[in-house]
Amino acid sequence: MSRSPGNKDGGKIDALAVSSSFSKMKIGERSDDESSEGGESSGVLLLPRSTSIRVAALKKLHEQKESVFEEYKAARCALEAQFRAKYNPLFKEREDIVTGSKEIEIPAEELSSIDVKSDENVMSDDVVIGIPDFWKQSILRHEALSDLVEEQDLDLLSHIYEIKSIDRDDLMGFTLKFYFTPNEYFSDSVLTKSYVTANILDQGEPLLQSVNGCTIHWKAGKNLCEKTVRPKQWKKGGRGRGKGPGNKPPKCKIVKTDSFFKFFMNPLMLDDDDEYQEEDDESAPEQYELSYDVDYEVALTFRNHIIPNAVLWYTGEATQSDDETEENEESEDEEEMESTQENVVTNNQNQECK
Repeated sequence: MSRSPGNKDGGKIDALAVSSSFSKMKIGERSDDESSEGGESSGVLLLPRSTSIRVAALKKLHEQKESVFEEYKAARCALEAQFRAKYNPLFKEREDIVTGSKEIEIPAEELSSIDVKSDENVMSDDVVIGIPDFWKQSILRHEALSDLVEEQDLDLLSHIYEIKSIDRDDLMGFTLKFYFTPNEYFSDSVLTKSYVTANILDQGEPLLQSVNGCTIHWKAGKNLCEKTVRPKQWKKGGRGRGKGPGNKPPKCKIVKTDSFFKFFMNPLMLDDDDEYQEEDDESAPEQYELSYDVDYEVALTFRNHIIPNAVLWYTGEATQSDDETEENEESEDEEEMESTQENVVTNNQNQECK
């Protein structure tokens, strides 16, 4: 006697709804002269009628699950917004302390319980405003970020006084904002980079859809992402080789240089076999040779690690935590390898005894 598909509680699934789902599926019934096992013909999955009905029921359940998931995403967006409202005042107070806008007094007994040491060589009457180089130090502590920093970047990095990551309300991406004090390098007060992704809840690592950097308005002769190369055959103020009546001195060449501030350009979409080639078209938007994947990893490092845990990167505690995690993972790998080797030796000995 055949049974109707039922749910966990023994109730029957709506036959009309199942029939509707079934009609939309590319599932065909197997004829009597076809193989008894499920197969495919012209892209249509051929199943016995009873199995087709059950699969249609599963499709209906999947649609219901997707509907519930949409509700979850909406609730999660609201929850994220609720807790952002609690985080933001804390980050604002951190900014005020770093910049020196707010002075903090902590009782001596409470200070002694915090793992922060003072430099006895610094005179107590030395005037220090805020926490100098807070963000620069935090960036340099992170191995992946420090690899992007060149020596000529260090002075400008000292001018960063705040970094923010602002999520979109629909959780379909975020924008990084780097705030700078007035400096000799560029006229901008904030540099931004925005990422548009699939909803961060849709998968473990959101699919990157687009990246938008910003234009840095460098002051004359201060662009850290390029340098001027003067031809060897001509020197200013002298009679260069090949220079004569009617001849003009060779043009200086602008050469791109490595710099942390290339991060604010748009990354190139490179295939694995492609090599970066510098564009001669000055009207083309500035791009740099970091792949989308690596660029996105850098952005997530700021969003998920540096910004929320900046003080731990500044003090180096976050680095120690990472080192301990790596050591534990290496220790577990070694133990697993030793255990495997012991099992192999034991098995070999057992076989010899037999």
